[in-house]
Amino acid sequence: MKRWPTKPLEQIADLFGGSTPSRANPEFWGGDIHWVTPTDLPMPDEGISIVSKTKDRITQSGLDNSSATVVPKGTVLFSSRATIGKVAVADMPLTTNQGFANFVPHPEVTSRFLAYALWIHREDIARLSGSTTFKEVSRTTLRKFHLPVPPLAEQERIVKLLDEADELRNLRTQADRRTAQLIPALFHEIFGDPETNSLGWPSATFGEVIVSTKLGLVRGAKETDDSLPFPYVRMDAILGDGNLALAPIKRVNANADEVAEFSLRVGDFLFNTRNSRELVGKTALFESGGAYLFNNNIMRIRFNGSIEPRFMIALFQTDFIQRQLEARKSGTTSVVAIYFKNLSNLTWIIDRNNIQIDGITEEVMPLENLRAKLEAFNWFVIEIDGHNIEEIVSACNMAKTVTQRPTVILAHTIPGNGVKFMEYKFEWHGKPPNKDQAKEALKELRTRLYNLEYQKYLDEVSHRRKTMVSTGDRSAKIRTYNYPQGRMTDHRINLTIYNLPSILDGNIQEVLDKLQMAENAERLKESNI
Repeated sequence: MKRWPTKPLEQIADLFGGSTPSRANPEFWGGDIHWVTPTDLPMPDEGISIVSKTKDRITQSGLDNSSATVVPKGTVLFSSRATIGKVAVADMPLTTNQGFANFVPHPEVTSRFLAYALWIHREDIARLSGSTTFKEVSRTTLRKFHLPVPPLAEQERIVKLLDEADELRNLRTQADRRTAQLIPALFHEIFGDPETNSLGWPSATFGEVIVSTKLGLVRGAKETDDSLPFPYVRMDAILGDGNLALAPIKRVNANADEVAEFSLRVGDFLFNTRNSRELVGKTALFESGGAYLFNNNIMRIRFNGSIEPRFMIALFQTDFIQRQLEARKSGTTSVVAIYFKNLSNLTWIIDRNNIQIDGITEEVMPLENLRAKLEAFNWFVIEIDGHNIEEIVSACNMAKTVTQRPTVILAHTIPGNGVKFMEYKFEWHGKPPNKDQAKEALKELRTRLYNLEYQKYLDEVSHRRKTMVSTGDRSAKIRTYNYPQGRMTDHRINLTIYNLPSILDGNIQEVLDKLQMAENAERLKESNI
């Protein structure tokens, strides 16, 4: 393997940044200077692009009143924030926003080779951004990043090989798109008619294969801007064929909690819940990297391990599912919605322990009559003792039978149940015990569990004793005596002895032995030995 010298980027290219002129000033926009943002480029895994035209242009006044710099044809553009690693080569003089680090190569490096080198090392560079919510690689860090620098002839040979590989990748992408158009027909041929389940596959409700659902982040048009850090997937990104188009894309701001709550990850199933009648119900699979957020007209659905998301995408393209979705559409002629309650029943368990962090709920923030309030919102309400496992299981089974509206299980519980110094005390809401308190609580819980098990044992013994006592009815015979025949019969163990006078004189050892043997046999039977 050849080992070429490596050099820091600052020794093989000049680095320029970008800027965004104020959009509040119309004199800065609509000129003849091409202006690029990262959203104008495809995602990093789609390879290197060529910038030959731009969506936006700025004026000379906009350039003069910002820190943007016009870079020449052949400049390599590298997105250095948010979605790090988009790479393009400028096919004309242009300028960019602040989301790019723009490299003008020195004579010892060709533009295409530098672009490929940056693209190949994009993940290594992205790792230098640290672990903050807003990812960005500083220019100082980029200047110090080392890349291999082979001779120019070798660079040209490498670029030719990579260009050929890139062309093959593009052909594969086109083939994948054509294949996607055939999916509904192939699905029917391979898996049979999903409406009749003609091949007898195991079936489940949509709700039974779902781990979680989440509607997206609300952001208005005025809250989007190309200079903001997070790409924001809107309903127009979900194409009608099950694919997802992530370029161009709007960008928004979000705090750390919103990023954690509304981020997308590979394998997320996206369902368009609100749109025009012909477009609502579109689906797509998210398969990209980066911190993408999603719009509130999209539901993020995550499946359990029993379903492959790609299978679900194909299923949703079939006529059967499309008819099912059509039947569930509701709304005006211009805006139509499909709500999750129309896809599956929902079960919600409320731990009604009557406390909150700063007091008793009815004294701080009254909730009652909670059942009536829930029923007013069309919930089917089941009330149970939240400490009774049998009632919990029974309520969950009942909830499965309710398919036309959501179910709520109102579980009445005692906060701190089983530990006397914690029971009903709101002060323990979210407060951990210290070491001594934990020791005392565990001791009390162990004692309580022991007492419960011991009581169960006593109840069982009592039940057995009661079964040995006659009700007085002739059919409930335990032992009978026949004096004319001198016979004693114990009906519990089918024992008959013809020596009644001796038994009456107290010689009952034979009877006791037989009873003991019968009891031992019963115990062996119960223990499955």
